[in-house]
Amino acid sequence: MGFIQKKVNQAKEVAQQALTMAADGIATAAQLSQAQAAEIDQARKNYLKSESAGEQDKLDIVSKCLNAIHAEVTQTYLPLVSSSYWPVTWPDENFSPENRIRFFDITKWTVDSNENNLDKLVNVYQALSEERCVIALIYTRTTAGCTVTMAVENCDELDQPAVVNGLSRRFRSAFYGNFPGAELGETQDGIPLALRERLSGCAVAAVSNLPSEKSENFVSQSIEKLLDGVVPQRGADEYSIVLLATPADNLWERQNRLCQLYTELSPYATWQKSRGSIDSLSESASASVGASLDTLLPFNLGRSSNRAQTSGTTSGSTETYVDYGVKHIQDMLESQIKRMDQCTALGMWDFAAYIFSHNYDMAKNVAHMYLSLTQGEESYLEQAAINVWEPRKAVPIFPWLRALRHPQFALSREVVQKEPEQLIYPSQVSVTTALTGAELAHALNFPRKSVSGLPVYECVPFGREVVQYAKDPKKAVVPFGRIYHMRQEEKAPVCLDRDSLTAHVFITGSTGAGKSNAIYTLLNQLCLEGDADANFLVIEPAKGEYKEALGGCSNVQVYGTNPYKAPLLRLNPFSFPEDTHVLEHIDRLIEIFNACWPMYAAMPAVLKASVEQAYKGCGWSLNSSTCTGPMRKFPTFRDVMKALPTVVDSKGFSNDTQGDYKGALLTRLESLTNGINGQVLCAYDELPDSELFDKNVIADLSRVGSSETKALLMGVLILKLQEHRMEQRADGSNKPNSGLRHITVLEEAHNLLRRTSMEQSQESSNLQGKSVEMLTNAIAEMRTYGEGFIIADQSPGLLDMAVIRNTNTKIVLRLPDESDRMLVGKAAGLNDDQIVELSRLDTGVAAVYQNHWLEPVLCKVDYFGEARCFSYQPTLACKNQLAESVCQVLLQNAPDGTLLEREGIDHIRTWIDRRETGREAKKLLYHAIIDQKPLSTAEQRYVLYCLVHGKRLVEEIRRDTVSVEEARTLADRKITESLLVSEHTAQEIRQIILSYAAKEVQTDRKQYQELMEIRGVK
Repeated sequence: MGFIQKKVNQAKEVAQQALTMAADGIATAAQLSQAQAAEIDQARKNYLKSESAGEQDKLDIVSKCLNAIHAEVTQTYLPLVSSSYWPVTWPDENFSPENRIRFFDITKWTVDSNENNLDKLVNVYQALSEERCVIALIYTRTTAGCTVTMAVENCDELDQPAVVNGLSRRFRSAFYGNFPGAELGETQDGIPLALRERLSGCAVAAVSNLPSEKSENFVSQSIEKLLDGVVPQRGADEYSIVLLATPADNLWERQNRLCQLYTELSPYATWQKSRGSIDSLSESASASVGASLDTLLPFNLGRSSNRAQTSGTTSGSTETYVDYGVKHIQDMLESQIKRMDQCTALGMWDFAAYIFSHNYDMAKNVAHMYLSLTQGEESYLEQAAINVWEPRKAVPIFPWLRALRHPQFALSREVVQKEPEQLIYPSQVSVTTALTGAELAHALNFPRKSVSGLPVYECVPFGREVVQYAKDPKKAVVPFGRIYHMRQEEKAPVCLDRDSLTAHVFITGSTGAGKSNAIYTLLNQLCLEGDADANFLVIEPAKGEYKEALGGCSNVQVYGTNPYKAPLLRLNPFSFPEDTHVLEHIDRLIEIFNACWPMYAAMPAVLKASVEQAYKGCGWSLNSSTCTGPMRKFPTFRDVMKALPTVVDSKGFSNDTQGDYKGALLTRLESLTNGINGQVLCAYDELPDSELFDKNVIADLSRVGSSETKALLMGVLILKLQEHRMEQRADGSNKPNSGLRHITVLEEAHNLLRRTSMEQSQESSNLQGKSVEMLTNAIAEMRTYGEGFIIADQSPGLLDMAVIRNTNTKIVLRLPDESDRMLVGKAAGLNDDQIVELSRLDTGVAAVYQNHWLEPVLCKVDYFGEARCFSYQPTLACKNQLAESVCQVLLQNAPDGTLLEREGIDHIRTWIDRRETGREAKKLLYHAIIDQKPLSTAEQRYVLYCLVHGKRLVEEIRRDTVSVEEARTLADRKITESLLVSEHTAQEIRQIILSYAAKEVQTDRKQYQELMEIRGVK
């Protein structure tokens, strides 16, 4: 057999193998008989062979066969599918989608910036790579948004629901394992909604290509570029993208086929031609001599010689030819074989993208957009093609897509008859491209950024559980919430070490992030729920919401600064326990003033001297810390005001300086003695320390207008708390390091613990900074008394650094500001990515860290849903019982025999001394109350007139009212606020003092009648 004939047969054999494979595929896919499939197969055979023995015919056959092989390898037929092929009718009329298909919607997607999300998609898809199944990712883009659906179909011969149910569960588990936090809808059976209702009347476009990267990690090629770029403006423009992939189960067969093609093409890749010639000349000569010696010896003697000479020349040439067309196919085959090797590890898939829309142009445009996105540097290894069918011609394709199968196409008879050269193409094809598992992740990719209908969250992982360096199972813990990972709450609990809370807690977060709920949860667990043995004090300078959440509990007492809203918070900053030395208390008190008020130069020294003078005026010896008299008597801000001018005058300041100091300090002090401030901060009957610090108390300071006054009240409460705990330590009721016993919540702590500049000048040595340092040190030291502080603030940057640094437990909710995040994040041991994540936290989610934990965790804080609102009756609660009793004695002008015993003579004396009246009025009060002697009517009226500052009151009601009713209402309110008596008592006092005032002006008939009318007499 000749060389050419041999190669012709080899090429025909390889091409016929492809033909046989295609024919078998048609018979299987379309349920055609072999006779029906034979017609087009026979036409292809006839085209690829010839009975002529001519050399040119044989070369033509080789060319045809090589073209057929080229078409098979490079899939050059793909762009011609819509024009040269017809869809094969869906063969399986008994197909049951309910038994074979499961799908679920994806409503939220999460990505981890520290991980390669494409690699994780490879993991997901590879979970089904060895199964007889189909996976589909369906994007449905409407005018309202985008719906994302994931589907899986069982392709096995048995259509048992249990099989596809198992595949679906595995698929969902793979998603949750690789993309924790993603929200997957309920699993449904049957045809997905997008394919069930939207296909009819649609044009269909199919995209065939090898997706690959043209940007690192596919960052500029993800699907949101298409979904955001091609937005339908009307219903007819809406479209769906079906990304369909089927695991290939004939990997070895395909790889062997590629190797066979490579081998058979090798002879056509190169060939050689050789030429040669030889010329030679030869000359030779010989001679011999011999003798016989038989007579003497039994042998002969002889000698011979030969000589030859040859000369010649040889020449030849060899020519090597390369067919780079065939060589190129071989190079592609090598690349394909390497891809097949990758498929053995990552799986091989037959993939195609299908787009359908009622608008033909929209389907075509979306197909081109998808192709442009996914084409990359390695896409040349497979043929890229787009085929589009108008709605009428697409009808046979719909059943395939509804069943999540790749449509099959057969070569058109009409096309073959018109263009026989197209018989080099396979007679039966699909529009799929073989992809590795890694390439499939590029094809079935998810958005990297949010699109309408699918929010995409970029998340950063935190710890998955609380891990301690040295865990002690006997230690008490406080349940706080559950682990929150990748935007999803998990079952693992987050519990705080109870005793570590004595090293204090810092809670921060922006408005609405969930700070209050976190504190409610802690207080409920520590102090209110079950056998809780700790108590709390909440100091709230803003909002006033704690009393609405916890104030209604039976064991919680609420105090405030408005007697109509809550029982009055009655304090005297100058009082202190017996265990405290008076000079210690003065030093601490002055530091609080420095922290709250901006003071310069000698102001702190002047104020301190005035305070010392006020103590001396009350009978205190500053050296011995003792007070003369039967009871310890403490000064108030009123006493300091009285002492201040004398102290300033004694310091030798210039007149200007004296005026500045007096004006600045007296104005501040006076503001603390007037109105409600005076009732709160100058209380003669202040609340006992045990009531404030040994029970559950909410101190509501939210109605105080001045930030300086808020800070002062907060500082005074902390000072009194510290001295109370020191006294308890001295009397043995509070043992050192005995665990958590009390929690103090300091809300909006920047009011008191404000960050200050550390710079010093000649005028000031940073008194405020030093004072804040004293307070933070006091808070830090109180842990030994079992005192834990919860310091809460939404602006960490305003707080002194020591507050953040010296807290063991840090709870950080959403913080939008970068500087705040950096400040708190570094203190809580967060890395840079976790610090950025703080700005994206959901409401109620916090980064939590205790110093003995291995790493911080994200926690979904338990919701406090048991709010018990505070209720209050101001009419009863605003009355001061002692003031009420004293006024009743004066009104009735009859002694109360039980008053002294009931209230205590010292208590009554203090009340009288604190009245801002003249000496004569106080003398008459002593006479009526202490000595229990009756007063004359004139004396009675005079005392009541002085108690309510009658002259000023009459002027106000005449000036500020226009009617009698307004005047009476204003007078009653002023009397009630001044004396804290009941409304009925205030009305009686009004009548008496107006009678007294009218008598004083009886010569002015008009004014007299006016006052008597307001009094209530015509």
